[in-house]
Amino acid sequence: MPEKIIIKCKNCAKPLRVPRINKTIKITCPHCSMVYNYTWRFYHISNEVMRFSFTGMLGAFAGFLIAEMIIRYTAGKTGMSAQLLNLFGVFGIMGALIGAFLGGAQGYYTKNRFRMISGSKTGGIFGLFGGMISGLIANFLYGFILSNMQSPGLFQQMAARTAGWAVFGMLLGAAYGIKENTVGDLKTGLMSGFIGGAIAGLLFDPISMIMSAGGGAFSRAAGFVILGAALGFSIKFFQEKAEESGSSEMFQRLTYRLPENVRLDYKQP
Repeated sequence: MPEKIIIKCKNCAKPLRVPRINKTIKITCPHCSMVYNYTWRFYHISNEVMRFSFTGMLGAFAGFLIAEMIIRYTAGKTGMSAQLLNLFGVFGIMGALIGAFLGGAQGYYTKNRFRMISGSKTGGIFGLFGGMISGLIANFLYGFILSNMQSPGLFQQMAARTAGWAVFGMLLGAAYGIKENTVGDLKTGLMSGFIGGAIAGLLFDPISMIMSAGGGAFSRAAGFVILGAALGFSIKFFQEKAEESGSSEMFQRLTYRLPENVRLDYKQP
């Protein structure tokens, strides 16, 4: 008998157990009765992964618009309050909006208003604090790495930014994992957030050079949008792969203070 894996229904997102075989099979969801074809591939990118990538991009762009107001407001100001607002405000707002958008995405796409609102609140709160903390760490890493180099060039700057944004992505991934409320999602969120943040950090400076004619705002917009898209993509992609593998940690509740993950309604095979 072929090994069984767990996937989510395309329509209602309820967990389904299907055989892991390299051929197309017809699936009938017992929950919503939707019938569709499914083919297992490790590298398969589902519609849900693409949706989360797009949702993360929207959240990042919304965060950019507010963060840009903060940057313009603090431009030329040297006071401590302006510096703190620039440091914590930009990363905090960015983290809160990416967290809120990704947190409420599952509920929005499955038309579950309660889970959308609850997920957005939880993701936004944890994203805010995660963004503020990671903003401090990211700026420290960026400054520390560059200050210990003589005449740092483009590659050194890319390495420093990649390290800082990887931390930022890791904490945002953790915020999503806490919102999902399972041990497996927390671990997956940390790993995938680190990868997504590192990818965005690596691409930020080359994109800034290409878009330098449009000014700093254009390059920041592109960088933040790539960050949100990379985070949404990597978080959902690795989450799906962990679900398919049947990892027991994906069925282990993190805390009883948050709403239960819908995955726990299904008994692990």
